[in-house]
Amino acid sequence: MAKRIYRKALKYDNLNGLVLAAQNNIGKNIEKIMSPPDYLQKEEALFDLNYLFTVLKKSHPNLYAAADKNQVENDLERIKSTLPDSLSLIEFTKIAASFTAEFNDGHTSVHLPYWMFSKNPEGKTFPFNVIIQDGKVLIDNAYNKADSAFVGYEILSVNDKDISLILKDILPCISAEKKAFKYQIVARMFRETLFLFYGWQDKFNLKLKNPETGKFITVEISGIEKNVISQQKQNTLPTEKPFEFRYLEDINTALIDYRSFSQKDNFKVFLDSTFKFIREKNIKNLIIDIRKNGGGNSTCGDLFLSYLNRKPYMMYSHVDVKYSRKVKNLYRANIPKFFRFFPFYYLRNDARIIYTKKDGYIYRKKIKPYKHKSYEPIFEGNIYLLIGNYTFSSAADFAAVFKDFRWGTLIGEETGGLATSYGDILPFTMPYSQLNFGVSHKYFVRPAGFDDGKGVLPDYEVKQTSADLKEGIDTVLEFTKNLIKKNFKTVDK
Repeated sequence: MAKRIYRKALKYDNLNGLVLAAQNNIGKNIEKIMSPPDYLQKEEALFDLNYLFTVLKKSHPNLYAAADKNQVENDLERIKSTLPDSLSLIEFTKIAASFTAEFNDGHTSVHLPYWMFSKNPEGKTFPFNVIIQDGKVLIDNAYNKADSAFVGYEILSVNDKDISLILKDILPCISAEKKAFKYQIVARMFRETLFLFYGWQDKFNLKLKNPETGKFITVEISGIEKNVISQQKQNTLPTEKPFEFRYLEDINTALIDYRSFSQKDNFKVFLDSTFKFIREKNIKNLIIDIRKNGGGNSTCGDLFLSYLNRKPYMMYSHVDVKYSRKVKNLYRANIPKFFRFFPFYYLRNDARIIYTKKDGYIYRKKIKPYKHKSYEPIFEGNIYLLIGNYTFSSAADFAAVFKDFRWGTLIGEETGGLATSYGDILPFTMPYSQLNFGVSHKYFVRPAGFDDGKGVLPDYEVKQTSADLKEGIDTVLEFTKNLIKKNFKTVDK
C-alpha cells in the first residue's frame, strides 16, 4: 500500500498536492497532517523518507558529487528496514537529517525542529555560549555574571555525558561540506540542540578544564531563563545587527563588521554614511570582517563591491542550473501572465528552457567579467578581509572574489563554505513529519574557474587562542591591526 501511495504522491510537486494524495489514500485528517506530530507510525516515516530522497534526486544538479551512491542507497535501505513501528518526531528528525547530511552539501539539509525549544519561552536553558576549536568545546560567554570565571574553560562532559559523545550524536545531523563548519553550527545552536536531543534545561553538571592550569573541575550550574538571554541580546544590539562600523582611531583604520548578507536597502544607507566618514577622515586601511557571516542575499555582496572596485569582474565563472518541475513552476510564476501565451517571450533563454526542455535539464551559464555599477569615489586604500569557519554561502563567494581578483589581504581561517559549491535552496516540507528541508539546485564555480573542494584560504592563517578568549582579546583582529601598523611603518621608511 505504501508504494502505491508513494507513486501517486510523486505526481505532485508541491506540499498541498502531496498532502491531498496522502489524505485520500491513508485517510488521515488534514488538520493532523498540517500540524507537527509528536510521533510517527512506521508507514508515515517510510513515506516521508521516500519523498525526501525522491525530491533530492529530482532537484539537485549532482547529488552524488561528494557522496558514494551505493553507500547512500544501502544506508537508506538499512534505515527503512530497521524503522520501529512508532517513533518520536525527534527520533525521525535524527534519521532524516543524518541521511541527508551524507551528501555533504551545506545547502541540502533537513532543518532540525528548533521551534520545539521556543515553545516554552519561560523555560530554562544552558547558560553559556560556546565555540568549538579543533574539536574542543570552549565556553565563550556566560549569561550569569557569577559564572563568568569559566569563560575560556574547555567543556569535557555535560550531565555525565562525555562531550565527544555529544558531538558524535549531533554532528551527523548537520549538513555541510566541511567539518569545521559543522562545528560552527553546533556551537551556535548548542543550547537548543542539548534540549532537543536530551531534554536538558534546568541543571547542568559540567566537567571543565582550566586552560591556564590544565586542572579539571566539576561544577553544577543552574539553567538560565530563556527570557534573560533574549533580554541580554537586546541590550547588546551590535552583536545582533547584520552590519556595524567602528573607527579604530589609533591606527586610522575603518572596520566594517559584516554579519549577514541581508537588509539591502538599509545596507545601502549604511555604506553611504560609512564611506563618507572614511573619505572625511582620509582613511587608507579598511578591515572587513565576515567571520560571523553565514551568507544571505548575494546581491548585497555586489552592492558592497560597488564601493570598493570599478574594474570588470564576475562572482562566478559559470553556473549550472537544474530545471526540475519545481524550478520550472517557480520561474514560470515570475513570467507576467500577458506574456506567457506569446511566442516572442521565447526569445528569453530561461523561458525557452521552461517551456521546451524536459524536467531535469541542466543548463550551464558561462559568465565573463563585466562592469558593475560603482559609487564614486571608490575606496582605493588597503583592504583586509577577515574570514573563518563560519564564513559560508554568499559570504564565501564574496571572499572567493577577493581571493581570485587579488583585491585585498585575507586573514583568519579557511572559510566554512566552499569557494565552488552547490546552492540556491529550494524549500520543501515532508507531509507527515512536517519537517522542512532544502535542496540545492545550482552549482556555482568560483571566478578562477576551478573546484578543488576547499574553502577560500587565507593569506595569513590566524586562529583565536583560548588564552586570548579568556582575556576578551580577538586574536585575528589584533594580528590584523599589528599587520597594518607594520605596513604603515614600512611605507614611512
